[in-house]
Amino acid sequence: MSMALTPDIEADIRRWLGSGRYPDADAVVRAALRAQREHDEARPATVRDLVVAGCESGPGEVLTDELRDEIAREADEAGRLGLKIRREVQP
Repeated sequence: MSMALTPDIEADIRRWLGSGRYPDADAVVRAALRAQREHDEARPATVRDLVVAGCESGPGEVLTDELRDEIAREADEAGRLGLKIRREVQP
């Protein structure tokens, strides 16, 4: 596989290589992919945590074990689909 890099990305890679932070461009790409994977894996937990905090913050629906399980299933599915998680809540 080959890819074209924007001048900004290429400059970042060259700067990281020049600083000794990474031994080669492949290491930079591996680190970026690892960070993206960790970010993607954290998304469902973030959704669950935000929903649980919202449910426990005031009057409204009681957060039962069944509702927690449903939230977990929906969060996992959203993560698999790569849906963006919004941290703010619209009234």
